[in-house]
Amino acid sequence: MPKTVLIADDSPAFRQLEGEYLTKRGLALLYAEDGLQAAKIALEARPDLILLDIQMPVMDGVQALALLKSQPTTKDIPVIVITTLGHPNVTILKRAGAADVLCKPVRATELWNAIEPFVTEGWRPRS
Repeated sequence: MPKTVLIADDSPAFRQLEGEYLTKRGLALLYAEDGLQAAKIALEARPDLILLDIQMPVMDGVQALALLKSQPTTKDIPVIVITTLGHPNVTILKRAGAADVLCKPVRATELWNAIEPFVTEGWRPRS
């Protein structure tokens, strides 16, 4: 059974590019257009990994990350933040629970290197 990745980004173009690349890698995908939708989908579907943009409507990625990490059913789901905000926010985002932080534009190899440890068969959430 393929691992499931939730892509949460308000940019249709970015969702499509990430989605095409990850589908070729054999991953099942879910999509969200804003932070609130991402949180709802994650609580329902419990994906194996979440790729989360920060600047989104309705609920931004920081609020969504805080909500996800506060819920027993989603707190162990790794979240990789992908943002245009730059490197000064990396420490803050990791303290908030992000497994990794990537800055846009993201190269395909950089994206895969960040994702691969979380979607390989031997990976288990940290206790």
